[in-house]
Amino acid sequence: FLLAAVLPGFDSHTLPANDDLSTGAIDLGFTVNFYGVEYSQAYVNNNGNITFGEASYQFTPTALTDSGEVPRIAPFFADVDTQVGNVVSYGTGMVDGHLAFGVNWPGVGYYYEHTDKTDNFQLVLIDREDRGPGDFDIEFNYNQIQWECGDASGGSGGLAGSEGIPALLGFTNGSGDAGTYFELTGPSGTFLDSNLSTGLIYQRMNSDVDGRFVFSVGNVEIQPTPIQGVEGQPINDATVATFINPGRLDDYSAQIDWGDGAVSAGTILGPDATGLYTVQASHTYAEEGSYVVTTTVTDADGTSAPATSFATVADAPLTGSSTATAGGSPYQAGSSVLSGATFTDANPGDHSADMSAVINWGDGTTSPGTVTYNNNNGVYTVSGPHHTYPAVSVYLINITVSDVGGQTGIIQGTAVTGPLLTITTNNQWMLAGQTPPSLASAYTVSYYPSQLSGFGLDTLPTVATTATSSSPAGSYPIVASGAAASHYVIVYHNTGVLTVEPTINADYLMPDPLNPAQNILYVWGTAGNDSILINSAGSSNSVLVIVNGVSRGTFGSTSQPISRIVVHGDGGTDSIVVSPSVTAPAWLYLDNGTGGIIRGGGGPTYEFGDPGAILYGGIGRSILIGGRGAQTLNAGNAGAGDAILIGGTTAYNPATPIDTSHDAALLAILNEWSSGDSYAN
Repeated sequence: FLLAAVLPGFDSHTLPANDDLSTGAIDLGFTVNFYGVEYSQAYVNNNGNITFGEASYQFTPTALTDSGEVPRIAPFFADVDTQVGNVVSYGTGMVDGHLAFGVNWPGVGYYYEHTDKTDNFQLVLIDREDRGPGDFDIEFNYNQIQWECGDASGGSGGLAGSEGIPALLGFTNGSGDAGTYFELTGPSGTFLDSNLSTGLIYQRMNSDVDGRFVFSVGNVEIQPTPIQGVEGQPINDATVATFINPGRLDDYSAQIDWGDGAVSAGTILGPDATGLYTVQASHTYAEEGSYVVTTTVTDADGTSAPATSFATVADAPLTGSSTATAGGSPYQAGSSVLSGATFTDANPGDHSADMSAVINWGDGTTSPGTVTYNNNNGVYTVSGPHHTYPAVSVYLINITVSDVGGQTGIIQGTAVTGPLLTITTNNQWMLAGQTPPSLASAYTVSYYPSQLSGFGLDTLPTVATTATSSSPAGSYPIVASGAAASHYVIVYHNTGVLTVEPTINADYLMPDPLNPAQNILYVWGTAGNDSILINSAGSSNSVLVIVNGVSRGTFGSTSQPISRIVVHGDGGTDSIVVSPSVTAPAWLYLDNGTGGIIRGGGGPTYEFGDPGAILYGGIGRSILIGGRGAQTLNAGNAGAGDAILIGGTTAYNPATPIDTSHDAALLAILNEWSSGDSYAN
């Protein structure tokens, strides 16, 4: 019995039993326009297709996308063999009151003379001159698909497997040009009844019947596309619709009614490889809302196809500034005037009538604001009444602006009702495991306007950080608080950070807190006996570090100049030698070792010894500090610069292996000593 997809009839003629043969030219009973060429006859080919202009004896399907093909419509292009079993039939008839021509492949087998699996499918061409001259519908109908490939096409048992070429379906004008073909294909098994997902009898296209695929040639099938936009902002090159016109090459135009009274022409792109055209257009909506958009595509014959979608246009955002101020004059509690309160509406033009504003003065009171349009860039100003503040202080102003569409924006600012004193914390650093540096003076004070008659802070701030000697490496905020100044409003800028650097037996550059434009090079020995050598790396800005005969790399460059080299032997009996060619200041520590040797280089040098150490001054001026126990201090060697020799322990000797608390004082002393002035100065 016949399932619903295959239509009855169209069997008044038969193609005798054969392999790879065709009929002569057969009258369709009407004229079709297929990709711009009119045909009233076709050739019925045994192998699952019809052709225009000439017969086709091809049994292994080739891609319908190829050029040089004969114009073809193929419901199931594969190697049909009717030498045994059922044969192909064809004829004319009627479908829904329209003339039609159909071809049946009713349970046909496959090459060579196999009928263990059969296929039942049909092609119907339906005259649709009612739509336009040459218009017609193509129907592919499928009742049963059990095989897909003949033996001569690489198949086995009717299946393509991995070696054969399976059937394909579609149509083409044979040129291979984009938009002149439609093809469905897939790997072995795609179209078979055994494939419940993609089998042809389970699928449909432009139809409500399973197994039926309908293509309307000459009938523009248009799909609208929803549109998103923002009021006042251009919607540029938006896709408003897509359409196809299978089997037809034509010239098209598009018109878009945007739903707000505006109508414009669209730009048509395509077709792409699948025959899909895209309609694009640009538009600007003046106001937010939902608009009905109608896109109408018209072909060269004047046939039009409309499609309706919606444009959802959002309210343009409001963006507030952070420049609002209010204050009395001259900086005293009392009447204050709002200024600098501006915001921007992304929808250009004067919409001030749609705007409102509420001013929160920061002292617990609010007032309505007045919105005034400034210019054509969507900038507005909020003004308010004179406001009286209760005390000398700093108040945070928040202004909320709104429009009728529901968008809001915030303007922020500050009201200063007295002279301003700003305390800004400064950056500090320390090494992990070290006692945090004193922060008592780690801040800067500034005044606005200039300092009043010498008045300043009545109570100094407390400056603190959360970092301790046990804190891991990282950044910790430095916070000032608790200051008092009877003549000023105090504002804190707690932007300072205490940076805790890792304590590791490795070398690294870090910013010099005493010379922020340059860097300290830290060099670390080990707890054992070390030989540490600092050599020039070819320029005054870079040095080579060698520890225990192994290079640790080159440090410093023109972009990363070295302000001083700090070497820590870190225990043991160490030898620390700085080459005379190294001119950067060097601070050399034997730390808590036993014995050891230090030789200064070509720049100003500090040398800190340990019990039993031997210290040699360098070419540059040196300061040699013996420290605990007995040492040998040598300053008079050939070529050596002048040196200060201190045999005992000073207040500047590090209390721990790493102590930077006296660095500023040490640097000042070394700079003075190495300045080149005479002793008298």
